[in-house]
Amino acid sequence: MSDFTEKRRYPRCAVKYIALIDTGKKDPLVANISNVSKTGLLLNSTSELNNDNTLEIIIKKENSPLEPISATGNIVWEKEGSDSHEVGIHFSKIRWSETDRLIHNLRF
Repeated sequence: MSDFTEKRRYPRCAVKYIALIDTGKKDPLVANISNVSKTGLLLNSTSELNNDNTLEIIIKKENSPLEPISATGNIVWEKEGSDSHEVGIHFSKIRWSETDRLIHNLRF
């Protein structure tokens, strides 16, 4: 049994979403989202994010007919792996009702 105690205000939920990140170029950077909470998400990308602190993100579920979710987030940490980059994002702007859609992905 582990002695780990969760210290986050909101629990993380494992998901399989896609993030389209505005990089200022013609095409957005595509990344995977592996978990979300009401206050942020974890991005997995094969490309670096150029250390831009604030990101405009479109979140969508593959093959879903429903509207994507728009959010703005700040990078709070980055971890470089051998073939991918993990990036922790804290939402700075997202409608509270949209966070419910992210967590309860049955309606997303």
